[in-house]
Amino acid sequence: MNIIAVGPPGVGKSTYAQLISKHFNIPIVSVGKMMRAESKKPTKQGRLVKKYVECGDLVPDEIVDKVINHKIAKLKKGFITDGYPRELGQAKLLDSKVDIDVVIFYKAHKKILLERIKNRHKGRVDDLPKIVKERFKVYKEITTPVIKYYKRKKILFEIDASYDYKQINKIIKPSIKAISSAMK
Repeated sequence: MNIIAVGPPGVGKSTYAQLISKHFNIPIVSVGKMMRAESKKPTKQGRLVKKYVECGDLVPDEIVDKVINHKIAKLKKGFITDGYPRELGQAKLLDSKVDIDVVIFYKAHKKILLERIKNRHKGRVDDLPKIVKERFKVYKEITTPVIKYYKRKKILFEIDASYDYKQINKIIKPSIKAISSAMK
């Protein structure tokens, strides 16, 4: 089963991906983690990725696709993405390589998301206020077409992620069952 999780910064994609990963016994492919790890490498590509991460910009498709496709090619039982694809070109490229079963779109009001980001663990460069503002701008401009693309393909499943984790957890489990049923 190949699942994509999309949503704005701070919506909880990583947290919910863990639940889905455990339920379907599939690995999480987290672009954020992969790019942060890449940015720490003392390589030309690592330094380039670091520049993008530190200013809140998206890492160019050719770098992300290279790293992601290498990972996805090894996964035979399926996967759930966390933060990928972020733009339409990435979505189309991914679709050309694997069949996507479902896209989960987590949505929540920006005010709630900003509060979550402010309160989560410190130390992430991409959580600095100036960078968060840029991440929301980029999300709105670039990721919204991805959501529309998958909605047109009729594989988009929306979840209201405005609630706290315990409430979302109660919503996610029945949603996973619904997704499972729809896929059979």
